[in-house]
Amino acid sequence: MSVAQMSAAHARVVRAEWHTSVSLGLTTLSDVVREACSPTGRPLLRMSLLRLLAERPGEGPASALRILNLTLTTLGLPRASRAQASRLNIQWLVDGRAGGRRILAFTDACDAKDEPPWPGFPYAAAPTTNARPGVQAWA
Repeated sequence: MSVAQMSAAHARVVRAEWHTSVSLGLTTLSDVVREACSPTGRPLLRMSLLRLLAERPGEGPASALRILNLTLTTLGLPRASRAQASRLNIQWLVDGRAGGRRILAFTDACDAKDEPPWPGFPYAAAPTTNARPGVQAWA
């Protein structure tokens, strides 16, 4: 076995370990991205964002595709099919040429909630007290 083959096999094992850790809920997606950006995390850069998102406990392929399409829409890019979205990986997300825009859009898409910011939104006036615990009042 050549050095290149051994290196590729090691990279596959490292990625499999991280995929398992995410699917078991032991590791968050931000932990994987942080490790991928470290000097020893280079094999993780090839991990598919669609697969990582779908592997999270309580998530699935539909929500993963929704998050990636929301990310692309925020960036002003066209929506992706499942096949196109499967090619988006951590390397694309943290690419320095994007100036941090991709990671910010991705973070916003992951944190997007389906519930309104306050009851009656957008027709009712914003409350002057906290509508939900931990949410700042709109004054």
